[in-house]
Amino acid sequence: MRPPLAIPILALLSVASAAPAVPASHPAGPPPQPVVLAPGPPAAGRPVRQDPARQDPVPPAPAQPDAYQFPSGAGMLFFYVRPDHAADFEAVLARLDAALSATTDPARARQAVSWRMFRSLESHDERIYVFFFDPAVPDASYDPVKALGDLLPDEVQDLYARLKAAIVRVERMGLSRIR
Repeated sequence: MRPPLAIPILALLSVASAAPAVPASHPAGPPPQPVVLAPGPPAAGRPVRQDPARQDPVPPAPAQPDAYQFPSGAGMLFFYVRPDHAADFEAVLARLDAALSATTDPARARQAVSWRMFRSLESHDERIYVFFFDPAVPDASYDPVKALGDLLPDEVQDLYARLKAAIVRVERMGLSRIR
């Protein structure tokens, strides 16, 4: 079973970069120059020091794929919600549903056609809600917070706060049709 994916927008993890600790025994002075093997045939296997300012820039990290896209053409999101916040979660879903139904954005309108929302009837520690997308628009993001931001920009902060308080975790499942 795949580990659950957290909604990137709901995670609100701030990444603080701290300078690496330098031991007290480290001598003061300029940092050591990196050792880089010279391109081409090795000169008796000896390393060559290269000026870091003359090195090629480090290529940017590849973009992370949107966890809320379903390129296979179908998918589901499972929202595990605190029972005491279920009413707030459903109120946000009602706003999302109304906004998707009324949108004039062609891309969001294509998503709205097949964006289904379900509530589990079984009893669990958390309430489970399922978003089902079939067919899913392959390049579109089904992140509900992004959709709320696009469709209801004046309300998104309040709606986001309500979602954040309600959601325990989110799981994603891409699907491929068998029959």
